[in-house]
Amino acid sequence: MKDIFKQAASLLSQHADGDFVSKTDAFNAAASLHDIMLKFDQWHWIEQALDELKRAEEKHPNWPEDAIYALAIVGEEYGEALREAVKIEMTEPDRSVDNLKKELIQVMVTCLRTLKNLQS
Repeated sequence: MKDIFKQAASLLSQHADGDFVSKTDAFNAAASLHDIMLKFDQWHWIEQALDELKRAEEKHPNWPEDAIYALAIVGEEYGEALREAVKIEMTEPDRSVDNLKKELIQVMVTCLRTLKNLQS
C-alpha cells in the first residue's frame, strides 16, 4: 500500500505547479491517479479479508482438511451472501449493502482457509 501512496505523491509532485505541458498530459496524470486509487480500493478489500482471516483462525483454529466439507462451509457463506443480495435486489431495495459486504468478506475468508488447508 505504501507503494501506491509513493506513486500518488510522485505523480502529484510532478505537476504541483498546475502547469501541464498539454491537455493530454493533464488527462494522463488524472488517469494515472485514477488507476492508483483503484489499486488502493482493491487492496482495501484484501486487507479486510486478511484481518478477518486472522480473527477466524483464532476463534476457530480447526478447519476441515476434507475438501468437500470445507467447500460446504464456503457454500454456506456464499448462501448467506446470496440471501443478502436477494434482499437488496428484490425485497428491500433501500437496504444497505453493508451486510452483503460483510458476507462477501466471509466468502473470501472461507475460500482462503480452504486453499490453505488442502492436502497436496
